[in-house]
Amino acid sequence: MEKCKPASTPLDPSIQLSRDQCPTTPEETAEMKKFPYRELIGGLIWLTTGSRPDLSFTVRSLSQFLDNPGMTH
Repeated sequence: MEKCKPASTPLDPSIQLSRDQCPTTPEETAEMKKFPYRELIGGLIWLTTGSRPDLSFTVRSLSQFLDNPGMTH
């Protein structure tokens, strides 16, 4: 492993994603409906399939919050 080269990752390791960051009030949920989160994740899944496999882990992590994404996601 001494000759290995480091690689950057698209997901910052210091960010911890959890269900606690999901909207809990109707106002927060309505605010998040303005953002096309589901469509964005779908496009990223398509992108990782053929050309960017390095994004797969990040997209999988973010796709766990499709039902109720928060601003952090």
